[in-house]
Amino acid sequence: MASPIVRNFSLFAQGRKCGEATGIAYDQESGNEIQIGDGAVIGVSQGVKTVNVQLSQIIPYRGSQVGRILEDAFDNNTSIQIGLGIIGNRIHKMDLYCTKCNIKAEMKNGTCNGEFTLIGGAGTKV
Repeated sequence: MASPIVRNFSLFAQGRKCGEATGIAYDQESGNEIQIGDGAVIGVSQGVKTVNVQLSQIIPYRGSQVGRILEDAFDNNTSIQIGLGIIGNRIHKMDLYCTKCNIKAEMKNGTCNGEFTLIGGAGTKV
């Protein structure tokens, strides 16, 4: 049996494959809550699914402008169509809002890194 191949997450923004996410935290929440009545658990509510994505390192493809897309969405309070993949042979597509934009530069070693936090609904898996 062949060994599995592990790759970076493909990152899609506004419908275009724009780079690879090498530093990512992808949290999905069900929004469900436990329902308690008369001292016993009587069920679980069906909540709205949400996601929180933290991108700490992106390797952009040449000419993709992914950093600018994220910064513009943050500046204008607009959503971005984001796709993350491949997870379980599917791409996760979501409309997300950028709520945090943190740029760190180190002149000594010539690096510039960005950290972005995106939130929104769970979207679809294709």
